[in-house]
Amino acid sequence: GTPTEVEAKDEAQDTGLVVTNKDKDTNITAKDEDGTTVPVTVDEKTGKISVNPGTDVDGPITVTVTDPDLTDGKAEFTVPVKGHTAGVF
Repeated sequence: GTPTEVEAKDEAQDTGLVVTNKDKDTNITAKDEDGTTVPVTVDEKTGKISVNPGTDVDGPITVTVTDPDLTDGKAEFTVPVKGHTAGVF
């Protein structure tokens, strides 16, 4: 899917991204612009990827999906954070 903007608040929010064919080899991680780990959850039924950026997030958030089935073994997506611009501190 296309990444959708999330807000800097302490709750899980849909990223607009969906993982299909998730298995034991699929790993999904997220980090903000400062390299801080952002908690990720995946709905086991729909495959929707959500992030919980918290209030101290420095967006945008990079969501990385690693899986041997993917081209090059991984895919990265940039999820914008409302009110945050890349490269601005």
